[in-house]
Amino acid sequence: CDFSGIYNPKPPSDLRMSPLLAPSQAGLPAAFIQVMGNDPLRDEGLLYERLLREAGVTTKILKYVHKWYHLPFAHLIACG
Repeated sequence: CDFSGIYNPKPPSDLRMSPLLAPSQAGLPAAFIQVMGNDPLRDEGLLYERLLREAGVTTKILKYVHKWYHLPFAHLIACG
């Protein structure tokens, strides 16, 4: 099952789909980021928050250490 179509049909190289690929994070608005301990994108979320903070963007991060990422019914939407 491919979940990327749920979020955005853009290719992974599109900066709107993969903001970590941008040359700079400066000038972006404040960000609130949540990462779950078992989320497959946890490390990318932590890295993105760090890059934003280092670029002078105000961030707030919540880390749920022993939680699974859960988007109700996402599997039904993506997999039919």
